[in-house]
Amino acid sequence: MMHVPAGLFWMGCREGVDTDELTGPCPASELPYREVNVSAFWIDKTEVTKGAYRKCMDAGVCAPPPRWDAEWYQGEKDNGVFVPGLDEMPAASVTWIQAKTYCEWVGKRLPTEAEWEKAARGIDGRKYPWGMSEPTCEHANFQPTDYVTMTPGPECPYRETYQTLTPVGMFCAKGASVYGLCDMAGNVAEWAADGYDDNGYGDLPPKDPFREPIGTSLARRNAGWGGFSLSPIGYSLRTSRRKGGGEDDAAETLDSGFRCVSA
Repeated sequence: MMHVPAGLFWMGCREGVDTDELTGPCPASELPYREVNVSAFWIDKTEVTKGAYRKCMDAGVCAPPPRWDAEWYQGEKDNGVFVPGLDEMPAASVTWIQAKTYCEWVGKRLPTEAEWEKAARGIDGRKYPWGMSEPTCEHANFQPTDYVTMTPGPECPYRETYQTLTPVGMFCAKGASVYGLCDMAGNVAEWAADGYDDNGYGDLPPKDPFREPIGTSLARRNAGWGGFSLSPIGYSLRTSRRKGGGEDDAAETLDSGFRCVSA
C-alpha cells in the first residue's frame, strides 16, 4: 500500500484544463472544481488482482464476478472467445457489493471518491495521474482515439498479447501517480465507497466529503481498457472522470474493478 498524506487538494473538473473545444464543458457530475481537505490514508498500489480475489472466493466469502474466468479475449477481432485471464490481471467485472465484501474481508474498505481522486491527482491539479501530457500507449491500458474524428485510432502494441486486460502495474514506469500508484487510469474503472449523484459534489462538506450509498447508484472512477482517450463525453482517462453503476449488477463488464484503502 502507498501512503497519501492529509491535506488539501483540488477536486473535480477544471474548465479549459480537463476539457477543451473538442470535449465541451465540464459535466455537472464533476462539478464544482473546489479545494477539499482529506485525512491521511493508505491505498493499494495496484488494482486488486484476480489471484488475490480468488483467495476470498476460496474462503467462501466472496462470490465470483459475473465474467469470472472469461476475462481475456483470444482470437481475431469479432471472431474470438473469452478465456480465463491471468492471476496478475485485475479482478474484473466485480460488482460494488463484491468489491466492498473483499475489502472488508482483508480488513480494509473501498476508498471514498475524494480519497481516490487525491491518490490519482495529487495536489497540483494534474489532468492525468502521470501529469498533464496526453495519454500514450506507455501510460495506460486504453483505446487510443483520433482526436479529430473521435474514432478509435491504431491499437497499442501490447494489444497483440493482451486484447483486453493487462497485468496490474504494467504501466507504472510512465503512468504512475505522484504517490506511486499504478493503473489509476485505464485497465479497469474502479469502485468508490460513495453513492453517485449526477449533480456533482456541491452539497458535500469540504472536509472528507462522502456521499452515503443510499439507493442503488454507486460511484466508480476513471475508465477501463475499453475507454477512449477522447470520447463524446470527454477525456475518459482524466482524474476527475466519474460515473455511476449498480450495486450488484449481474451484467457488469470487464471494465469494472477496484482497490482498497485503510486509515
